[in-house]
Amino acid sequence: PVMLAPLLMATSCFATGSFYVANLSPQPLRVEYTQRCEPCVTPKLIGVAELRRSRDLSYYADHLSPAPVEIRGRTDSLLTYSLLLPPQFAVLLFERSVPSGLIGGGKAEPQRDFAEVALTAETSNGRVTYSSANVGEALRRWHKLIYVIELP
Repeated sequence: PVMLAPLLMATSCFATGSFYVANLSPQPLRVEYTQRCEPCVTPKLIGVAELRRSRDLSYYADHLSPAPVEIRGRTDSLLTYSLLLPPQFAVLLFERSVPSGLIGGGKAEPQRDFAEVALTAETSNGRVTYSSANVGEALRRWHKLIYVIELP
């Protein structure tokens, strides 16, 4: 019984987080992203104002509107999505265990935590690209388990 305590303590700090891309601009933005589809998460839209107010989306995450995405490609378990993200809306990219570095407000380990993630957006400032190397740095923690890449 005493030996189980360290194991339980080690596993208890893992939590499932929600990862979004938010369009903070006044015009629609073309967003394309690739992610591992194991399991596949249906991309869903939520208003930025609602996402900022929310503390826990697990209660109504299933009630969010499906995003109007187009699947651009599939390679093994990697899917590439494309969508026109409306102004002041965010799209749910995926839900997964929050990297331990992010839980404490620190940094993720990109090659381990986001190895299969890539994102490109056409903004008024030009094309913005995130890959496994910099997606962790681009994420902003809006709430305990909600992380967002903000597009200006």
